[in-house]
Amino acid sequence: MRPSRAQIRFRATAGVILPGAGETLFRNLGLPLLCQAQATDPDLGRSQLSASVAFSGERAVGTLAIFLPVELARRLLPTAVGSIEDWVGELANQLTGRLVNRLTMRGLVLRIATPTVRWCTWDRAAPQADALVWEFRLGDDVVWVAVSATVDDGFCAGTPVSAGAIEGQLVVFQ
Repeated sequence: MRPSRAQIRFRATAGVILPGAGETLFRNLGLPLLCQAQATDPDLGRSQLSASVAFSGERAVGTLAIFLPVELARRLLPTAVGSIEDWVGELANQLTGRLVNRLTMRGLVLRIATPTVRWCTWDRAAPQADALVWEFRLGDDVVWVAVSATVDDGFCAGTPVSAGAIEGQLVVFQ
């Protein structure tokens, strides 16, 4: 089945938003991963942690999933966070929030669900065939991010309108 024009517009919009949002998030965590144009084939049997966050609204429903090797998740785990699973869920939640904030600025209002985290291998948790998949890499460190969504025919990614502060900005109230 061919994607609708709205699906194509959504994919193009997510393709503009997510690479920069992901690079910024990982850089802020001290890991300057760079987004690759297309994801390479991951090591299918390598132990992974996966977290997915559903998002939905009147005009769209979808999921963002993050996949990363257990060793990398352990290295990134802040001492203040209770468990590695909580941390990977928080990474997915932050990245989904960045995507949803930027889509909201383009007129697509969405809500975010609670992350679901699981231990897996890529061959057991690979994203849907129609998902957009990005690879964030620095040397041997790799994080894969996948987004799949269904949007109604009325979706049109307009020019972004400021919705207030964006992550990393300082807002001062007088």
